[in-house]
Amino acid sequence: MEAVGTIYSASPCQDQRDFAGFFAALQVEGGNFAFFVSVEPLQPASLLSEGLREIQTMLDTIVFEIPELEATDEAE
Repeated sequence: MEAVGTIYSASPCQDQRDFAGFFAALQVEGGNFAFFVSVEPLQPASLLSEGLREIQTMLDTIVFEIPELEATDEAE
């Protein structure tokens, strides 16, 4: 299953640590899902790329188990 996404970062952040991560969004069985995952604190580029690979590995393990929805009467 593929998602649309990108890498994002926030730097410099006043009174907050700098961070970077992945954003991914996709549709599954008519539902919309978005995932934001970040690495904090921001590391040198070589360590950051390793952290982003680990995040991608984690995102690759997501499994969707969506129960079938049943129609219900609207509340009056």
